Amino acid sequence: MIMRASEDNLALLALASRPKFSWATTRLQIERLGSPTAVLDASYDGQLIETNREAELNAAESRIAELEEHGIRVATLVSDDYPAALRTVHDAPPVLYWQGSISPRDVDAVAIVGTRRPSQGGETFAHDLAHMLSEHDVPVVSGLARGIDTVAMRGSLEAGGRTIGVIGTGHGVYYPKENRALQDLIAREHLLLSQFPPGAPATKATFPMRNVVMSGFSSATVIAEAGETSGTRIQARAAVRHGRPLILSKHVAENLAWAREMLGAGFDISVADTAEEAVDLVLALHERRDRAAHGMSFGALLSA
Repeated sequence: MIMRASEDNLALLALASRPKFSWATTRLQIERLGSPTAVLDASYDGQLIETNREAELNAAESRIAELEEHGIRVATLVSDDYPAALRTVHDAPPVLYWQGSISPRDVDAVAIVGTRRPSQGGETFAHDLAHMLSEHDVPVVSGLARGIDTVAMRGSLEAGGRTIGVIGTGHGVYYPKENRALQDLIAREHLLLSQFPPGAPATKATFPMRNVVMSGFSSATVIAEAGETSGTRIQARAAVRHGRPLILSKHVAENLAWAREMLGAGFDISVADTAEEAVDLVLALHERRDRAAHGMSFGALLSA
């Protein structure tokens, strides 16, 4: 049985479904008025148009039920089942759609991204990194693009690891088309995420937005190989904005001007010469994070 979503969750989905919806504006309104429900109510300018208000909420609820019948979950930023890590970043999308399941293991998820036209060395780095992370029970996140993304996802799957795809289209759209079987496998057995409504096409704007979600969802980002004008820069910059650790392959760190500039800016960036070094860096990051969290919890217990 499908449980009724909270009113705030329905209200935010209703607002996001409006033709001229602006998340930047709506977020400010929520901060000012206190909740999505209050924003929805205020949008009627004080008029008692209860029928229209309920119609919007009912349409949002029907939309959730319809999508769930097709195996697609939907949650807004105020929903309990919205991914916790993604919720912490300032530019998290207001609505998220997914197939598969969200797991507590995803707190350790690591994004592996890079060029669509990798060298043999770049492919080897991405494949081996994904394979080894999976052997350590670390979920691998990537974007289902050609090149490094596809290589990393296949490396994770080969090792029997949890594999998470974040797409720049809506569910049911395949880009590139040759990854249709891979996308369906991940949706069926792992996790496929999108911030775009099912059926939404790919555009130049959707892929940079996808990179922001990948960064926010992941505990760290690894750039396996990239070009000087690569879109991978978007995720590198998102990672540092989000306070997420960023790991660059030695090839990226030494050969790209934007990478050298970021390294000189004092951000939390590491460089790995090999896939083995990248794995060690990831595991050390997780260990420090967990130790700090344990220390804070213990300290809070002592002061209680």
